Amino acid sequence: MKANIKGHVTNRILEDFSIHVLAKSISMTCMKCKKIYVIFLCLFSYFTNQANQIDIGIFESFSQQNKIEIRVRPNFNISAIQTLSAILYTVRWDDPSITINPQYIYPYFVTAQGGPVLYNGYYYQVFAALPMIAVPMNANQEYLISSFTFLNGSCAKFQIIEDEWTQLHNGDVYLELVGLEVTGIIYHEMVIYGSVGGNITGNDTTILGNSTGPLILSGQNGSVIIWQRKINNGSWTDITGTSGMLTYSEIPPTMGDYFYRVNVQKGNCPAVYSGLFQIVVLAEIEFILKVFLEGAFQGSGMTTNLNEDELIPLSQPYSCSPWNYAGSESVPAIPSNAVDWILLDFRISEGDVLTASSDKSVQRLAVFLMTDGSIKDIDGLQNPKVVLSLNNNLYIVVYHRNHLSVISATSPPIIYGNCYYNFSLNENQVLGGNQGHKALAPGIWGMIAGDANSDGHIDSVDKQFYWQADSGIEGYNSADFSLDSQIDNQDKNEFLYPNQGFASRVP
Repeated sequence: MKANIKGHVTNRILEDFSIHVLAKSISMTCMKCKKIYVIFLCLFSYFTNQANQIDIGIFESFSQQNKIEIRVRPNFNISAIQTLSAILYTVRWDDPSITINPQYIYPYFVTAQGGPVLYNGYYYQVFAALPMIAVPMNANQEYLISSFTFLNGSCAKFQIIEDEWTQLHNGDVYLELVGLEVTGIIYHEMVIYGSVGGNITGNDTTILGNSTGPLILSGQNGSVIIWQRKINNGSWTDITGTSGMLTYSEIPPTMGDYFYRVNVQKGNCPAVYSGLFQIVVLAEIEFILKVFLEGAFQGSGMTTNLNEDELIPLSQPYSCSPWNYAGSESVPAIPSNAVDWILLDFRISEGDVLTASSDKSVQRLAVFLMTDGSIKDIDGLQNPKVVLSLNNNLYIVVYHRNHLSVISATSPPIIYGNCYYNFSLNENQVLGGNQGHKALAPGIWGMIAGDANSDGHIDSVDKQFYWQADSGIEGYNSADFSLDSQIDNQDKNEFLYPNQGFASRVP
């Protein structure tokens, strides 16, 4: 806050202390007057050419209860031949029962300029401090110039203020150096003599089974009554044994959003709460999943023709449209039983599967589909693991580059950190039932082949612009629906024609 500097200090402070100084000045010789005048002009020239300021602040005293201190802080050195002529400042408080008694801090003579004034629910008191001798000051160092004690009230907010009232009543911060006005700021504006909750800092995430790490309360004024927590949208509960504790930690028992706050009380003032602090407790979930691709399916498993022909790329192929997946998954060699890359998409929603739209996606992962329908991490051995926060329902989407994507019809349970889901078990395992995937063999359902452009529909576009355009070509191609590296009539007759009109049911 910028301190507004007035033209001159009030006459009252001069009447209180400086009459004898004026009397002495009159008896000075003319020669001495000239010398003082020259010194003043030099000082005036010096200070008007420097960006000098003297800042002011209000602080709670640590040496005495119910005592407030006023300090100044120059940003330049003040020598013994210079002195502050006067300091005029206004204190504002909000408790009508409080009375203020100023105290002298040698060598400053302090007086209240009139009585307290009530304005807009606050009480204003103007004070003036006049140094009785020259006081040298060092740059950027605080100096105590006055203090006051207050009675009756015990919970109040005190401010050195510059506002509408002070503008009208000549009560702004006024600083004068040898008759020269020096601007300043109010660098510590407020003292709250009462309960202040403060704020909590710490880690904002942790993994289930690990500690939250230290949660540290700071900036509070008062004693800690109790720490409290709530989980997700639950109710606040007291954390027993936390009275007086400025630091707390625990091992959260479940996943979810944990919120913490602290109840703080200063003396007999009303207790208040600290700011809220949130920790998201995540879980590393191991996914045991199974899915089949219609194009590669034979008997009870899938072929690995693309792998045998060394056509599967070493880096995940889903960085392009429509997936635009930025994952960096890559391998030095393709696992021996891998059929192809697939992309997993994990979505969390409060509602059923119909609400699990793409904006509910929280993480995606490129992995390998194995010949037995199992889904493995890029090493081809481990089940994929994902760190998630599960305070709502989880749904799993499986993408393949030329099969219709599927989404789990229900939210699979998490059992001891493991998530089991078999998309191939029956028609109701995916959204859309027999319209979302198809029977490949008795008791085995799989993803539908024929979506060459991965737009979620199998139609004439897939035939004309993809299969027909690339017919006869060998390689890793989206028109190769059988995943045998050949784009031929089998892809058209066994997959495109029978599956035309099918569409993905993934929301």
